[in-house]
Amino acid sequence: MPVHIALLRAVNVGGTGTLPMAELKVLCEGIGFTDVKTYIQSGNVLFRSDENEATVRVRLEEALARKMGKSPGVILRSRQAPASGGQTLTLPACQAELSARHLPAGTRTRRCSGQARSA
Repeated sequence: MPVHIALLRAVNVGGTGTLPMAELKVLCEGIGFTDVKTYIQSGNVLFRSDENEATVRVRLEEALARKMGKSPGVILRSRQAPASGGQTLTLPACQAELSARHLPAGTRTRRCSGQARSA
């Protein structure tokens, strides 16, 4: 089953877009996502769904809009889970990959072997 990570923009930042992670987890489970895990108070959530990425994004955005009054920006990335189940996809690893793709040059950092360096 594919693994998806959703990074929600402007959630729990500067007192705006407040959404407790326990509520985000319940929201995701309520729309049928499984193995839901949140990461600190960041608005980042990792889950599994058999639906395609476009459908997952729409369902999540609609559920967030109902909960929060409007949908925050959602960055969604997906990958097929390994058949062996031996590898895991973690939120910190996904954040490093996504920040390298989506943040302006000069503002991003990556963690490699415990060392922060510019990307």
